[in-house]
Amino acid sequence: MKDVKILHAPSAAEPFVVIYKPRGLPSAPLKQSETENALFKTAQIFPEILRVSGRKEIECGLLHRLDTATEGLLLLATNQVWYEKLLDAQKSGLFKKEYYAKCFKKISINDSEGFPPLPRDLFDNAKMLQPPYTLESYFRAYGKGARLVRPVTIDSGKTILKKSNKRLYKTTIQSLEKADNDFYLVKVSLENGFRHQVRAHLAWLGFPIVGDELYGAKGEQFCFSATKITFPSFTDEKKYTFSIEADFL
Repeated sequence: MKDVKILHAPSAAEPFVVIYKPRGLPSAPLKQSETENALFKTAQIFPEILRVSGRKEIECGLLHRLDTATEGLLLLATNQVWYEKLLDAQKSGLFKKEYYAKCFKKISINDSEGFPPLPRDLFDNAKMLQPPYTLESYFRAYGKGARLVRPVTIDSGKTILKKSNKRLYKTTIQSLEKADNDFYLVKVSLENGFRHQVRAHLAWLGFPIVGDELYGAKGEQFCFSATKITFPSFTDEKKYTFSIEADFL
């Protein structure tokens, strides 16, 4: 059994919860009866979360999700007013998330893997530009059972573009540093997220995350952490920032 850790408890002035979700624990249930997930475990402590009406009825006050295999920070609202304001902050790009990953370096990306060519401005004589820089794309479902996603660009062709979502998603590479044993440590940030966005963008870039077998990298542990969130206060000009250290460091 995996438990969440409370980093911020709600109050009348700050009606939100920040938790640490361990890897292997789903963010939210797929069915109302499921209890082994971060939302249910947090609501056992702060039941007011369940009285919030979320984008999905089953998700209540949960503002965003992490993949089950990803550890890190989650934000939940405990009243409807703050939920709506935090949701608007996400849509306006005022909710920022930062991730840390340990990656392999792939020599080349095979066209048969479904990835489009990278934008030319990311390379100069086959040498990667120094961060920061931003990857952006649409996404489409990919593979058996649509378990994966693939980036889609305007050069992907009309047929593939028709199968993609209609919104551009951006992942900013903040740092990329060589570590021991030919691994790389990569820090990324984003404002709005799509399912598997960072995982797919890093694989597209040629740096699949260690342990992410869905995107072409083996390893005993999935080395991917949601390490920082920043969002505005709605009572004054300050911003809230919460951060942790990745558990694989």
